[in-house]
Amino acid sequence: MRKAMGFVGILLGATALAWLTGCGGGSGTGDSGTLRLYVMDSFSDDYPQVWATLRRIEVSAGGSSWRTVYDDADGVELNLPELADTAEMLGEAAVPPGSYVRARLTLRNTMRLMHRNGSAADVPLRLSGNGFGPGPNDTCMVEFPIACSVAGNGQTDLLIDFDLPHFGLDGGQLQARIQQGDANRFRAMHKRGRVAGQVANLEPGVAFDLIHASRRSVHVALTDATTIVQASDGQAGTLANGQFVFVTGTWDPTAGVLTATVVVIMDIPVGTPRPAHVRGTVLEVDGAAKTFVVEPLNAFMNFRPMAQRVKVTTTDSTLYGFVPRGPATFDDVTVGAKVDVMGAYDGSSDSIVARRVLIAR
Repeated sequence: MRKAMGFVGILLGATALAWLTGCGGGSGTGDSGTLRLYVMDSFSDDYPQVWATLRRIEVSAGGSSWRTVYDDADGVELNLPELADTAEMLGEAAVPPGSYVRARLTLRNTMRLMHRNGSAADVPLRLSGNGFGPGPNDTCMVEFPIACSVAGNGQTDLLIDFDLPHFGLDGGQLQARIQQGDANRFRAMHKRGRVAGQVANLEPGVAFDLIHASRRSVHVALTDATTIVQASDGQAGTLANGQFVFVTGTWDPTAGVLTATVVVIMDIPVGTPRPAHVRGTVLEVDGAAKTFVVEPLNAFMNFRPMAQRVKVTTTDSTLYGFVPRGPATFDDVTVGAKVDVMGAYDGSSDSIVARRVLIAR
């Protein structure tokens, strides 16, 4: 007998008022429904960057047995203050219809704090709540109550907020809190998505379905402004069914469509380190040395910035472009510009050697 399922969409965020966006009402009847997964988030003004690594999200209907709805062994890196007015969609998961009352997160057991004075430190976590404890290897786990109803063939949003206003340092540990928040707040937030998966049902130049780890698909729309690049060399790429890709863009929860800003084709051999990928604001430019400094707002491909300011080195092979599309050069990298940099991290110089630099118009 076919088992009825629902779907959960997961979104993450951090709000200025400390929200974990909560589950919205499910709707519909039938065999399956959807739970979408989001994240959202403000820590002290002393820390403009707070980097957390999220590896797993689980939900429970009774508080004893758990169902995994998001899983990334390497972890997704989140700059929590940057989520103050944004909800970020991580994917969707199929779950049996019903009421879910507990959520459990697996995180790296440290968060990287970037102080305004330029210092950076990985600080051990101590999370509020009865469900906090150590996890395997370098992780910790935190459990907290949710009120989340998923109907068959319905769509429900699970939003998780890192409550930055209630973060604090105590005895060399970071006291943190994660909780369910106000769904009304979520409706007013900017919504974006970052999802990795396999290309299916490709309509070149129009759209494709992205099959991610939970075997659910996210519909991705392509536009003339979408930039498609290869991870191996930063060159422009051509999409094909079966490719593994990483997509960032704007998420429309009503239509269930992720409009892609950048699609990275992961054409790198298994076991090869993923490229360092950051998006941020240019702080300094050295025209003679062809280098610049970025303050990261986002980091992708499991890259965690080592400092508040990331140096970017360019070479004769570095490619440049505008977003939306258009040719560019190093001279278009100016102080204050928003850039998307993909390349290889050089630990000896603590810098990224850029393969491609995209500049927002």
